[in-house]
Amino acid sequence: MTNDMGAVWDEVNRMSDETFPGWRAVNLLYWATSLAGEVGEFCNLAKKREEGGPRAQGLTTGSLVEELADVYIYLQKTAESLGTSQPQFAAVIRGKLAQVRARQTPPPG
Repeated sequence: MTNDMGAVWDEVNRMSDETFPGWRAVNLLYWATSLAGEVGEFCNLAKKREEGGPRAQGLTTGSLVEELADVYIYLQKTAESLGTSQPQFAAVIRGKLAQVRARQTPPPG
């Protein structure tokens, strides 16, 4: 198994093709609401962990990261539903990072 996100992207697509053959034809709203649901699940676990008490028992960093993996999978499927490939998405992310860097870099002088 590799740490390369391009390989992960391909693996998610292969698994989706095997388990949900028509997934590429599903509309954007389905993927957007699925993504929102997974983000909500992550936020709910984070809230419970921060509150402490009995509801936080068994909530580990690992369980939070597993929810983030679900977020990534649905984020990827949402991007795919827009016709965006992994290299295209990576380029957009790099562009956004450059914008953030430019905003954070103090002007010369």
